[in-house]
Amino acid sequence: EELLLSLVAENEKDKIAIPAPHLLYIESSDNYWTVYFLENETLCKTILRSSLTRLEGQIPENTNILRCHRSFIVNLSQVEKISGNAQGYRLHLLNQNGQVPVARKYAYLVEQIRGGL
Repeated sequence: EELLLSLVAENEKDKIAIPAPHLLYIESSDNYWTVYFLENETLCKTILRSSLTRLEGQIPENTNILRCHRSFIVNLSQVEKISGNAQGYRLHLLNQNGQVPVARKYAYLVEQIRGGL
């Protein structure tokens, strides 16, 4: 059974529910975050107003969805390859042109991902 990810904005009204495997990544800017996900194999995005910390608290722990940068949360199971070096890795996602940066303090995630690729 697929885990459904329910993300709720700060106003408690705006929300999105997506199957966890379909989430690609979440990008934060100021008090908004953009959720990138797949729906029928098409890239979709939605914007919710909230802090990334609050959002992070809504993601269940047993998922592959983790923070990798102060502005990004990524679904590790969607990572196809990794480029860069310890000064700055970039995650390339399956079927996407986008790249997600990895901050140095999260570089340990890269080893975790490489173990799974």
